[in-house]
Formats: sequence, structure tokens, C-alpha cells
Amino acid sequence: MAQMQPRKAKSDIREDRDNPLPSTVFTFSDKDINAGKEVTMAIKWRADAVPTTPLEFFEQEHNYRFTVSEKNFLEKKIIKDITVYKP
Repeated sequence: MAQMQPRKAKSDIREDRDNPLPSTVFTFSDKDINAGKEVTMAIKWRADAVPTTPLEFFEQEHNYRFTVSEKNFLEKKIIKDITVYKP
């Protein structure tokens, strides 16, 4: 992720104690995260029980802009799968 700079990120946060953060979607433009037709990278995370409260706050506070705070939170997660696509 050091060479690819995501502009927006939206996480799939769930009420599951064993896997509260199954995935995160990243886009590489400043368009709305739900705009579609953008190159998108979806990362599925390995299940863990780390609370997602900080990530929820960061996403809401920054309107899904990918900031250093999100980067610092997510860089500790273990990647299960990566998919890059353009809808």
C-alpha cells in the first residue's frame, strides 16, 4: 500500500465478536465511495476479535477519506484475500 495511495476506504463492520471487520473496500479517486465505475480494491481480512470502534469513528469523522489513522489501524491486520476490479 506504500506505492498505491487509496483516497477513500469503507469497511464492512459487523456485530460479530469473532470477526467484526471481514473486509474493506478502497478507491483511488476523490469521488464518492459509492459512485461506482472506479477501480476498486477489496481486501478480506483474516478473522480476529480486535474492536472496530476506532475505525468506525475515523470513517465517519473523515467522510471515508483514507487517512493516516485508518492506515495505522489497518496495517496491523492480516490480509486473507485481495481483489482489484472495475464495476
